[in-house]
Amino acid sequence: MAIAFEFLAPIVAVGKLTGPPTHEHHFRERYAIFTIIVFGETFVKTLTELAEQGASLHSQIFGGGVFLIAVGLWWTYFDDVADSNVRRGRPVLGVAWAYAHLPLLFAGSIAVTLAATAVLDLLTISPHHAVRNEIRAGSSLVAAAGVVLIAGVLDRPALSVVLLVAVLVVGQIAVEVAVAYSGVQTISARVRDDIGRAAEACVDLSVTEPLARPHELVCHICLDANKQWVELRQCQVCGYIGCCDDSPGGHARAHWEETDHAVIATVEPGASWAYCFAHDAVEDPWSACVEATGADHSH
Repeated sequence: MAIAFEFLAPIVAVGKLTGPPTHEHHFRERYAIFTIIVFGETFVKTLTELAEQGASLHSQIFGGGVFLIAVGLWWTYFDDVADSNVRRGRPVLGVAWAYAHLPLLFAGSIAVTLAATAVLDLLTISPHHAVRNEIRAGSSLVAAAGVVLIAGVLDRPALSVVLLVAVLVVGQIAVEVAVAYSGVQTISARVRDDIGRAAEACVDLSVTEPLARPHELVCHICLDANKQWVELRQCQVCGYIGCCDDSPGGHARAHWEETDHAVIATVEPGASWAYCFAHDAVEDPWSACVEATGADHSH
């Protein structure tokens, strides 16, 4: 009756909670410490059993297999669950997370431990974004099913069973590591592609050297046509001065279209940036420019 009340009380009361429990990090830390203690007992019992049986080849292989299983379960929990945040949305998820630890800590079954870890994976959000939680949970469930199959169906000596289970436990970790590595490589490749595209997009800006600003700042075509300009731009290839796109003439752009000189820079006082017509890219600030003096800004 007391155990039933212990299980049902949080489920009944969870609807009355106004928010998630405080200090979630402390909850995870306490459960992680408890898990360390439980898994640590496995090492102690293994070493005790080896000491009683003696250091034979059979006992060493058997102990090595048990050691691999314990390390694999340790890895699975602390890599998948310990640093993961409980999913938000409903308070019942936090309660489910807490009770999902019970079979992991008390069942004494490798298959149940792997299955409990899979449930915890689905209830949490892992900081390891390269491997989705569904993949982690799936690999743990497949390993759990394999352990049940080996222990319940195969009629083999204990040493063979231990080694096969060790292969399954370590194998599901290897799958996660391989998927994580592939995910990281994919992300890195995308970042490199983005950087490459950005570099290609601004290749004209990267290879063009800034020119000194001339003393005579006028758009000669506008001046000859008695037209007014808004701002002036300087071609960074040949030094041609033309008016900006907001000016009636737009002669800086016309110069690019005629000569294929894509990079222009502002010659306005106090400003220092460059623009590439070909790739619609801006570099600001554009490295040092020499301010002009005696410029004519009457137009």
